[in-house]
Amino acid sequence: MLGLARHAALPSAAVLLALSGTAEAREVTPQEREALAERVAAYSVAVNEGDLGALFDMVPPRIIAMIVERAGLPLAEARAQFAAAAGAVMDMATAFSFKLDVASVRFLELADGSPYALIPSETYVALDDIAVRTRSDTLALLDEAEWYLVRVDEIEQIAILQSVYPLFAGLEFNGPVTQLIEP
Repeated sequence: MLGLARHAALPSAAVLLALSGTAEAREVTPQEREALAERVAAYSVAVNEGDLGALFDMVPPRIIAMIVERAGLPLAEARAQFAAAAGAVMDMATAFSFKLDVASVRFLELADGSPYALIPSETYVALDDIAVRTRSDTLALLDEAEWYLVRVDEIEQIAILQSVYPLFAGLEFNGPVTQLIEP
């Protein structure tokens, strides 16, 4: 389902390379910072406990709507397919851990001055005799005053993000830094 299945197993990865445009910036409010910290905590719990329904709900509704429309599926079926695919990926792992470092969040702004955030993340996945540690950033964006988390480590995901949220067009994101390690 356009990379969403991996959303649960490998969180988003984004490092901002460039910002374009100038506009009046607005500071992230203390309430928005607190709401982001709460969202990150809920996301971390959902990933580590395998609560795939909660993860689905943390993807921006506009992105979900686009994926559902492209796939020609009812929302409930899309949710079920996401859960099944993500669950299958997670079931293959012999060990798994995930962390979002909310203490190191970087707040940035779009060309119109709207805030967004990049949150350092780390995923450890072991599959039988191989283990991978991936360090990346997770994109947090505000939509209708609510924070959502987005993976932007694949071209397809970035294209969807930029299509649904045109203010992200022109921003460049790096992929994750992945390291093979002893399991």
